[in-house]
Amino acid sequence: MTGRPWEIRRALRRPLRKAVKAEPRLAVAWRELGVLAEKGSHWTEARRLYERALAAEPDGADTLFDHARVCLRLGDRAAARRSAEHLMKSHPKYAASAYLKGSLLLAEGDRNGARRSLEEFLAQPAPTVSAST
Repeated sequence: MTGRPWEIRRALRRPLRKAVKAEPRLAVAWRELGVLAEKGSHWTEARRLYERALAAEPDGADTLFDHARVCLRLGDRAAARRSAEHLMKSHPKYAASAYLKGSLLLAEGDRNGARRSLEEFLAQPAPTVSAST
């Protein structure tokens, strides 16, 4: 199968749905379904799917990040903050935490705090990509 990653994910939607029907605690499948919903701008659906993933794996770093972003997009800053704080507590070295924190602070009107967090995020070394990716 060739194509862009989101096209590949879209092709996997049906198998992912079958997987979560057979094994409801399969967090990775719930998260991928959330990503697909998000790509289609179905924010409420994405949030629900990320919440299913978090029910199966409460400390999933990428899912906590995605859930916080979607909640912020939906205007639920309290839920976004809870997921962000859980992420930062469970995964203190998660690279995008500073970005998420900056986004939350900006949404709350703290421009200076947001700037500091976003500068911290931008100061991080770029991730390395292997030749096989």
